[in-house]
Amino acid sequence: MRAAVLMLLVSCALQAAVTGVVVNKTTGKPQAGVTVTMTKFGAGGMEPAGSVKTDAGGKFTFDTDAGSAHLLQADYQGVRYSAPMGQAAGAPLEISVFESASTVAGAKAEQHMIMIETNGEELVVNETVVINNPSQTTWNNPKSGTVKVFVPSAAGENIMARVVAPGSMPVDRQPVKTSAANVWTVDYPVKPGETRFDFSYKLPASVAGVLETRLLNEGATPKLVLPRGVEAAGEGIVNLGTEPSTQASIFDITAKAVKLTISGSGALSVVQSEEEAGPKIKQINPPGYDRNWKWALILTLVFLTLGFIAHYMKGTATAGLNRKV
Repeated sequence: MRAAVLMLLVSCALQAAVTGVVVNKTTGKPQAGVTVTMTKFGAGGMEPAGSVKTDAGGKFTFDTDAGSAHLLQADYQGVRYSAPMGQAAGAPLEISVFESASTVAGAKAEQHMIMIETNGEELVVNETVVINNPSQTTWNNPKSGTVKVFVPSAAGENIMARVVAPGSMPVDRQPVKTSAANVWTVDYPVKPGETRFDFSYKLPASVAGVLETRLLNEGATPKLVLPRGVEAAGEGIVNLGTEPSTQASIFDITAKAVKLTISGSGALSVVQSEEEAGPKIKQINPPGYDRNWKWALILTLVFLTLGFIAHYMKGTATAGLNRKV
């Protein structure tokens, strides 16, 4: 008898509808007429589970299996917003959306990291730009893009980008060349909060280890990162010292345009003591010449998750650097 009751309760929970409301955080009110899409993760991977529109009160309902993992996304003014996966039995979900504008006061680049890896011939350049949007409006400018980077002509068109928006998984985007020489942009909406743009490109051996670049994002704090074994010579950079966990050299970039001569060879690695628990990240070859381009972006992501932004790009822990005299 108890087993039958338990099975009935489980069955009811699994058949419970998925309900929720879409709230416009810019206006502070429920948003009507928003298309909400559900994606379920089944045995075959991600599977679409239908779409509905919110009613006058911003509410939506999916008559589907609420017990399985799922992803809810709302499309509003050309921008897609996601809700956390999973749902407590009978608990409504809330999806936040925002008004969009082509210009948003206060939304700007705060950090810009340039990391160079090399096998002694080719250069792999990974650039990360972090945009902070403190407003309650999404910055969306499809015409001119939201982030621009300078890419030397020698890189050709082999440039890739990955975007990490607040509360979202990394998304690959193909950069687009602008009318300005050597300037590329990514069209991706910058939602309230911090959005990170990772760019990666490769310079062939024919450039003889020389990188010429310009900083295009006003207000960003620029840093140059060189893995152990790689050195840079040129004006417009100031050596801050060595980051302990990776043994990478950190530099301030003090000029809007720099020309650097890169020598040596090396790729990012993490140095851990014997007492540290957990897996170690071993020395690996620079991405771009024996691995897929996406590895360059993954490597940048690994470095940033080690606390680079918190301790070096924001300048909150410069005292922890081993400054060279």
